[in-house]
Amino acid sequence: MRCNNFQIQNGIYFLTDDVELDIHNCYDFKKFEYNIEHRTVTLQWSSNKYAKANDPEELLLTMTGISVFEVHPRNSSIPFTEDDCLNSFGYDSDEDWADGQFWIDKAPEPDWYWSFLFQSEMEILVKGDYASLKIK
Repeated sequence: MRCNNFQIQNGIYFLTDDVELDIHNCYDFKKFEYNIEHRTVTLQWSSNKYAKANDPEELLLTMTGISVFEVHPRNSSIPFTEDDCLNSFGYDSDEDWADGQFWIDKAPEPDWYWSFLFQSEMEILVKGDYASLKIK
């Protein structure tokens, strides 16, 4: 999946226009929306008490041309308060060598999934064509 207007750095930052947005510490995950008709997935984050004064209030990550969308269950022994905290962003693959989320220092292969892993161990896997970030 290609990023239209942002980059992802160190598994927890969105980078856009030289602005670094910490989606692990400064934003709470609010919801996802899967639009079957338009083959889009949108993930929404809202700033929390740890955000800087000039951080935007809301982030919408929209992925288009979706061919795979999966939500893996949360760990029921972890408090629900951990569902809104992104642990890390990485990649996943159906290839034999892959065993869960991984990170790389190069461009990902086009058939890899984007993996959003939360503190509750819930994981959202997405494969699509493009991704863009809207800042509100």
